[in-house]
Amino acid sequence: MTTENTFPTIADLHRQLTELIAAGFGALPVQILVAPDSTIQALARHAGAADDAKPAIMLSYGGDLRLPVSIISADRLGQVPSARRAVQ
Repeated sequence: MTTENTFPTIADLHRQLTELIAAGFGALPVQILVAPDSTIQALARHAGAADDAKPAIMLSYGGDLRLPVSIISADRLGQVPSARRAVQ
Protein backbone atom coordinates (compact mmCIF):
# COMPACT_ATOMS: atom_id res chain seq x y z
CA MET A 1 0.00 0.00 0.00
CA THR A 2 1.34 3.42 -0.94
CA THR A 3 1.32 6.02 1.81
CA GLU A 4 0.83 9.75 1.32
CA ASN A 5 4.37 10.57 2.44
CA THR A 6 5.66 8.85 -0.73
CA PHE A 7 3.51 10.97 -3.08
CA PRO A 8 5.08 13.89 -4.97
CA THR A 9 4.41 17.28 -3.38
CA ILE A 10 2.91 20.43 -4.88
CA ALA A 11 6.49 21.78 -5.05
CA ASP A 12 7.57 18.65 -6.97
CA LEU A 13 4.72 19.19 -9.41
CA HIS A 14 5.71 22.83 -9.81
CA ARG A 15 9.30 21.88 -10.61
CA GLN A 16 8.19 19.33 -13.21
CA LEU A 17 5.69 21.70 -14.82
CA THR A 18 8.34 24.44 -14.91
CA GLU A 19 10.65 22.07 -16.80
CA LEU A 20 7.88 21.17 -19.27
CA ILE A 21 7.07 24.84 -19.83
CA ALA A 22 10.76 25.63 -20.40
CA ALA A 23 10.88 22.79 -22.94
CA GLY A 24 8.07 24.46 -24.89
CA PHE A 25 5.11 22.39 -23.72
CA GLY A 26 3.37 25.13 -21.71
CA ALA A 27 0.49 25.56 -24.16
CA LEU A 28 -0.55 21.89 -24.07
CA PRO A 29 -3.86 21.26 -22.25
CA VAL A 30 -4.20 19.31 -19.01
CA GLN A 31 -7.33 18.35 -17.13
CA ILE A 32 -7.30 17.15 -13.55
CA LEU A 33 -4.75 16.78 -10.78
CA VAL A 34 -5.54 13.93 -8.35
CA ALA A 35 -4.49 14.53 -4.74
CA PRO A 36 -4.89 12.66 -1.44
CA ASP A 37 -7.96 13.50 0.63
CA SER A 38 -5.86 15.22 3.30
CA THR A 39 -4.52 17.66 0.67
CA ILE A 40 -8.00 18.48 -0.64
CA GLN A 41 -9.30 19.12 2.89
CA ALA A 42 -6.32 21.35 3.77
CA LEU A 43 -6.79 23.37 0.56
CA ALA A 44 -10.55 23.60 1.18
CA ARG A 45 -9.93 25.01 4.65
CA HIS A 46 -7.44 27.48 3.20
CA ALA A 47 -10.18 28.56 0.76
CA GLY A 48 -12.57 29.18 3.67
CA ALA A 49 -14.41 25.91 4.30
CA ALA A 50 -15.50 25.48 7.91
CA ASP A 51 -14.40 22.41 9.86
CA ASP A 52 -18.04 21.27 10.12
CA ALA A 53 -18.69 21.64 6.37
CA LYS A 54 -19.12 18.63 4.11
CA PRO A 55 -15.75 17.25 3.01
CA ALA A 56 -14.53 18.58 -0.33
CA ILE A 57 -13.97 16.17 -3.20
CA MET A 58 -12.87 18.75 -5.79
CA LEU A 59 -11.53 22.29 -5.88
CA SER A 60 -11.37 24.54 -8.93
CA TYR A 61 -9.08 27.50 -9.49
CA GLY A 62 -9.25 30.19 -12.16
CA GLY A 63 -11.35 29.56 -15.21
CA ASP A 64 -11.81 33.10 -16.54
CA LEU A 65 -10.84 32.31 -20.14
CA ARG A 66 -10.57 28.51 -19.99
CA LEU A 67 -12.05 25.76 -17.89
CA PRO A 68 -10.83 26.00 -14.29
CA VAL A 69 -7.81 24.07 -13.05
CA SER A 70 -9.31 21.27 -10.96
CA ILE A 71 -7.81 19.26 -8.10
CA ILE A 72 -9.80 16.16 -7.17
CA SER A 73 -9.55 13.48 -4.52
CA ALA A 74 -10.65 10.00 -5.57
CA ASP A 75 -10.72 8.90 -1.91
CA ARG A 76 -14.34 9.93 -1.43
CA LEU A 77 -15.79 9.13 -4.85
CA GLY A 78 -18.51 6.51 -4.61
CA GLN A 79 -18.65 6.67 -0.82
CA VAL A 80 -21.62 7.52 1.32
CA PRO A 81 -21.05 11.03 2.76
CA SER A 82 -19.20 10.82 6.04
CA ALA A 83 -17.85 13.14 8.68
CA ARG A 84 -14.71 15.11 7.84
CA ARG A 85 -11.51 13.35 8.78
CA ALA A 86 -8.94 15.50 10.51
CA VAL A 87 -6.16 16.74 8.27
CA GLN A 88 -2.86 15.27 9.47
